[in-house]
Amino acid sequence: QISQLTEFAGVPDRVIDIPNGRLTGNMGVEVSPDGSFMFFSRATWSFENNQVTGIVGSNLMITLWGGNQFVFNANESTRLMDNINSNDLEYAASISSDGLELFFTRLVADSLANGPVRTMIMRSTRTSRTTPFGEPEMITSIGANDFVEGPTLTSDEQCLYYHKLDASKMKLYSVCR
Repeated sequence: QISQLTEFAGVPDRVIDIPNGRLTGNMGVEVSPDGSFMFFSRATWSFENNQVTGIVGSNLMITLWGGNQFVFNANESTRLMDNINSNDLEYAASISSDGLELFFTRLVADSLANGPVRTMIMRSTRTSRTTPFGEPEMITSIGANDFVEGPTLTSDEQCLYYHKLDASKMKLYSVCR
């Protein structure tokens, strides 16, 4: 059965801040395999002349299933994701079936202004579903010199697919444990 979720309790709405040239909204949803929690990115874009001109910020957030809808608690999200979010941009989460291993994309903020844009695929773990994720580590076999993003775990959780900008084309790659 396919259903449409139209709102999540407590999740911040889109905000257009014209005087400061900012548009803030949610993107990149990842629901845990058992449906008990959901990750999303809270992103901010520059906004000029009624047009979005580029992303300037993004943090990963988590919301929990509350019986009939996802319920967002900002304090709990901040606590669980404290080691994940940084001054760089975090987005595109992928979670293991047990909820203890998180992969995501980190875009180096300084590279947005100074180029070339650099990203890395990060991995973080935690000891239980109620504890915060630990300090993330870059997956060194993927590196930090290219534009890579969108990690996705295979069903056996032994390989990770991601896409990489290669000669102006996005191509799929994978790494395995």
